[in-house]
Amino acid sequence: MKIYIAMLCSIMSLSVVAQLPATLEEEVSQPFSYFKTSIDQLGFKDCPEAMAVTDGGTFSNAHLAVKFLAGDSLKPATSRVVLPEKGYLPIIGYKLQRNDCVYELKAFSAPEDFKPYHNLITYVQWTISNPGRKARRAQLGFDIIPFYPNAFKNYYRHNMYCTPWYLSQFMDENIYRQNLSQIDYKNGGIYQGNHLIVQTADMADFKAMKADSLRWKAVIDLAPGASKTLLLKIPFVPVNDGHPTVKLLTSPSNFGALKKSIANYWDKELNKIDAFSFPEKKIMDMYKSSFINMLIARDIMEDKKSVIQRCNEFQYDYFYVRDNAYFARVYDMLGLHEDAREILLPYFIKDAEGNDLQFQQRTGIYKKLCFDYWGQVLWAFGSHYRQTKDRDLLERAYKLIPNHMQDFESMIALDSRGLWPRTWPYDNEHIDGHYTGHNFWVILGLRNAIYMASEMKDQKNLKKWQGYYDQFKKNFERELEQIVTKTDGYIPPGMDDPELGFDWANASAGLYPFEAIDKNNPAVKKTLDMVRNYNYQEGISTYSGCNAYVARKKALNNETLPERGLHHYETFYVANGNLVVGAQQKCIEDLYSVMVHTSSTHAGFEWRPTPWGNRDFGINRAPHGWLAARYIEFLRNMVVREEGNDLHLLSAISPEWAKRGDNISIKSAATYFGTVNMDIHFVKDRMFIKLNNDLNMDEGKIWLHIPWFITAKKIVIDGADVPVTKTLALSSTTKEVVIYWDDSKRPAHLNFQTGVALYLNKYYNRPATANYNSLFPTLAMPGYIKNEDKKTISLFSPDNYADIYYTVDGTNPDKNAQRYKRPIPITFHKKTIIKAVCIDQSGEVSDCRTIVTD
Repeated sequence: MKIYIAMLCSIMSLSVVAQLPATLEEEVSQPFSYFKTSIDQLGFKDCPEAMAVTDGGTFSNAHLAVKFLAGDSLKPATSRVVLPEKGYLPIIGYKLQRNDCVYELKAFSAPEDFKPYHNLITYVQWTISNPGRKARRAQLGFDIIPFYPNAFKNYYRHNMYCTPWYLSQFMDENIYRQNLSQIDYKNGGIYQGNHLIVQTADMADFKAMKADSLRWKAVIDLAPGASKTLLLKIPFVPVNDGHPTVKLLTSPSNFGALKKSIANYWDKELNKIDAFSFPEKKIMDMYKSSFINMLIARDIMEDKKSVIQRCNEFQYDYFYVRDNAYFARVYDMLGLHEDAREILLPYFIKDAEGNDLQFQQRTGIYKKLCFDYWGQVLWAFGSHYRQTKDRDLLERAYKLIPNHMQDFESMIALDSRGLWPRTWPYDNEHIDGHYTGHNFWVILGLRNAIYMASEMKDQKNLKKWQGYYDQFKKNFERELEQIVTKTDGYIPPGMDDPELGFDWANASAGLYPFEAIDKNNPAVKKTLDMVRNYNYQEGISTYSGCNAYVARKKALNNETLPERGLHHYETFYVANGNLVVGAQQKCIEDLYSVMVHTSSTHAGFEWRPTPWGNRDFGINRAPHGWLAARYIEFLRNMVVREEGNDLHLLSAISPEWAKRGDNISIKSAATYFGTVNMDIHFVKDRMFIKLNNDLNMDEGKIWLHIPWFITAKKIVIDGADVPVTKTLALSSTTKEVVIYWDDSKRPAHLNFQTGVALYLNKYYNRPATANYNSLFPTLAMPGYIKNEDKKTISLFSPDNYADIYYTVDGTNPDKNAQRYKRPIPITFHKKTIIKAVCIDQSGEVSDCRTIVTD
């Protein structure tokens, strides 16, 4: 890391918003958090709601916020960097220094008896210490910020509503609303509208500081070395006076014992996902916290038995078909098949008698008809059955599939080109026309319908639906072939005008999870590279503004690109595609780039931050469930993934996990073909892979991928030497693989810490020759600097990654052209055409930069 520490030493101030550090020195003095301001959810598995924590020190539910204040002047007790207990648990904390006293916060949420349908209680403990040699007076206060009916857009009101049946258990809403201005204090509790909102028992006396009783303050005198612990309890739903929950809130609480119990609860849940273990702390902390965020986003239903999966408890506290399809797949990947089954049940719409009538179509906040739902439903049930052989659920779903297929017939009949028909710009790609992604989902859905018909031995529909699939795929491939001729091989978001729409499912190049396009199709690599080279910023995807084809055209013409926002989890479409095509290093770079854009509690966002700017995702509240689920999915796919009837092992691993003494462990990892048990151990000059798999690979093969960063010298499988290749074919009975290597050229600095260092250097220092599309050095088109005083054009390879070759006669350069060594003299006001490319060590050539001077 020495070179990166040195790189961070040159500090240049940057004008940023107040919540962000003012200098690089300040930023690196604490654990890294990408977010402009911290936003966390403190919740519980299957609880219908979760407490929002903003700026570390403001706790808010659907009805009010409690904003903590500290010090002589009672300034907000905020911290942009919030740390989770053990590095991953939803028990958060931080320390502040105010007036020579230390204020330490610890907080978590849990319902009574750990029953998710009970009122969620947030426990907030402040420990105030005097580390000095003189007596000190400390002050801790808090503001109560009511959310009146017209306060829907209040910054702290992350929750758009509170689930009605959940609310009605604890609150008389009419009494509460009619008496919002009435604030009372009794028995250590603060009441609003005759409802307990904050319990302050077991604390120093708090006194109201304003006539309206919305600010409260405790004054604590501390001897040298002394400390005082204060505890507050905040119910998610204000509790009607006289409700049994009031007794729980007013009873003494042992914060330490309860915190230990909640930590044990979450660790027990995390024991269920010990299938994957990697030797890098941030990787594992984010893996665990992502799983916890998935569980917190699940909601128990009014029957107090069934559950429904959401994305989070804030902006996306709604059921979406597309979300559930991915979430169910991730639960199955983790071997949590019952969890997957539970969240598939809300797909069924019932008639008045309680019989299954049809699949959900309209989902989300506006109950929109999301047209990609059609294939997602079939993938959700088909992949679950393929993984679990859950016959009961298959038979239940299959009864609805013939009508679901009739919807396909009706939709295709509407389109003269035989594609999924035109759609208005309702989401994601935002096209008034044919969405490429919708057609990907149809192909995947049809394939799963055929599979389920085969499993049900329904030969009539099997033959019929196979015909649908063959004809639809033929139509799609015909249209695809036509449109990529207009885009230099790029697969655009829509199938009408390639310049319209924003990159979304098309960024996958049709590979994962769709398997809609052959991975050897030239359009696949063109698409993955074009999105990565021209629609990435800060090393992750962007969204809005334009798609990658338009961005490339503008870049080639030296034009300014439209404003775009960073999109966090969209990056995984590209990364999973590169797993399939074997671009291992790009996968690892994208993984770390995604991780750099998380908070100190490992939360991810959806989109909006301005590239290299405000680090603010605005109303797109974190933590976002798609980022959590797709991060787990990608980690799993890196070491164990299905592709058609084949199983791929170690498609990409980080050099950070392959140092001497490191281990990667895969235990009973669930796949379509059975379970994988694999232990990988690294020593100085080789890696040992021990396998004890339980697989049925009658129709496919097992492929083991050699890490890209080593040169294999010798390979031994079960004691026998085999030819050295980049990909090894294994049998289902293979027990040991030993790979002897030369790793002298492995990248020494490809890990999370380096990603952070690269980001901070570019963010604060703005190097003139940096690559701002990516974090890690990668091949890119040459940049240039025009110096009119010296009458020269200086070329540079972004991040000094490759050699530059150029011409001045208008011809296209290659490796036989002149190699760039020094600024090129030019005569201004006389037309000169300079063309330049970057060529890396492997011989790959960048796009050509054209510079015209006249």
